[in-house]
Amino acid sequence: MHARRRFFIALVLGSCFALMFLATLAWHDWIEILFGVTPDSGSGALEWSILLGLGLIAIGSLTLAGLDWRRTRMSPQAPSIADKATTS
Repeated sequence: MHARRRFFIALVLGSCFALMFLATLAWHDWIEILFGVTPDSGSGALEWSILLGLGLIAIGSLTLAGLDWRRTRMSPQAPSIADKATTS
């Protein structure tokens, strides 16, 4: 997979998970609101687990995006077609 495509995928996924993290942080009882059930008997443990997981995934995805960005910026550019034509 091309590094640029990998960067954008990681950036989009990281951003989505970060938004979901913030939404879970703001509405910590969203499972009860959305589904009408209390899987953790109202303690909020499930939501905090989801919050932790989303946060870790967001940090991981955004870190990978940053590494791909840095790798792309620091790598020497491949010679263009015009450069190849002049050297032949």
